[in-house]
Amino acid sequence: MNVEIVFLTKEHNQSHPKGFAEEALVTGCTRNARVTAKGACQVLQLDRETFLELVFKPLVSDVTLDETPTLILGDKEKLVKNQYAQLVAIAHKITRQKAEIKKASQDLQSTLEATAQLQREIDAVRTTITDGIGNFDSLESELRGTR
Repeated sequence: MNVEIVFLTKEHNQSHPKGFAEEALVTGCTRNARVTAKGACQVLQLDRETFLELVFKPLVSDVTLDETPTLILGDKEKLVKNQYAQLVAIAHKITRQKAEIKKASQDLQSTLEATAQLQREIDAVRTTITDGIGNFDSLESELRGTR
């Protein structure tokens, strides 16, 4: 007898899917029913023998003692790969920020150099004006003295 069982997976509770028609698989009785999924679901079709084997056979017995370190290392490897990917992303971000800081520093240096050049030009103009006023005062004094 081939009976279909449907596991409806709730969106926010994927670790505990809801089953439908499992009673017919356990008891072997015929059961007619219909189910409509409101969202995404997976349909798994199992015969009675496979269903009972999955329900009653402990999952732990499928993993031998020799396989356990490999499974644990596999999980740790995934964790290390994830952490490595995060570190690479951080390193790229730091590299970009260093480039931005270097550019900002160069821009600031250029601004400081331009400011210093402007100050030298202002000082030169001020000196020219001051010298001119001093020369004007002495010229005026000379002109007054000769009159």
